[in-house]
Amino acid sequence: MGAFSPDGRWMACASGDSDPTTEVFVRAYPDGGSLRQISEGAGFLPKWTKGGRELVYGAPSPIGMAMMAVGVAVEGPALVLGKPHQLFELPFTLLASATSFDAAADGNRFAVILSSPAAQAIAPKRLHVTVVLNFFDDIRRAIEGK
Repeated sequence: MGAFSPDGRWMACASGDSDPTTEVFVRAYPDGGSLRQISEGAGFLPKWTKGGRELVYGAPSPIGMAMMAVGVAVEGPALVLGKPHQLFELPFTLLASATSFDAAADGNRFAVILSSPAAQAIAPKRLHVTVVLNFFDDIRRAIEGK
């Protein structure tokens, strides 16, 4: 469960080699170096925000799952890490899949896949999702038809 930073210089990963609890780590890429632990207590599914200024990950919480964030800044060859802080909590846990959530480019919004019971508890009025493919092709055809 690794994720490369947008500039490709860092890789975040979840690992639990010696313990059943996974933690989130980061290391330089491709030259490696030692792992630096990001999470405090547990963490999984790390992802970089599109701007590369934050690393977000899931962590267990009393009600299910917490979305955590750590500020990051590159200073020369070093990565300066902030302190992990909770963004929000959800009353369920994510599937162990890299596609369970994603952060918007600005890091202010998240898309999260909810299971049926959890989805109904959080958004009972949203019963479907509409996906539009080839949107601009449809617009061009509509304009040409007028």
